[in-house]
Amino acid sequence: MRFLQRGLTLALALVAGTAAFAQTAAVGTVAQLQGAASVTRGAGPVPLTTGAQIFSDDILETAADGKLLVQFADGTKLTLGPSADVVIDEFVFNPSGGDLTDFLHQS
Repeated sequence: MRFLQRGLTLALALVAGTAAFAQTAAVGTVAQLQGAASVTRGAGPVPLTTGAQIFSDDILETAADGKLLVQFADGTKLTLGPSADVVIDEFVFNPSGGDLTDFLHQS
């Protein structure tokens, strides 16, 4: 019985870990950056760099001298000009059907 409980606990941990990984998969990357830009996820803003990963629920902001190009996992691109901000609210892409939905909200 104890072996069965440990096995069930391990199985639940693996499922929970897989779900957490799926929720934290990057939806895109910073392809180009000019000037200053930051991302906020949780605690506070962090400066962005070229190649940085972008995740759902990220808040992207550019400074007065900033320009930013994000390339999403499906190849689509988002460009932000100076003094802009956007929330990557949800990213849904079905590679087999080609369906793409981006919901972006100004913060």
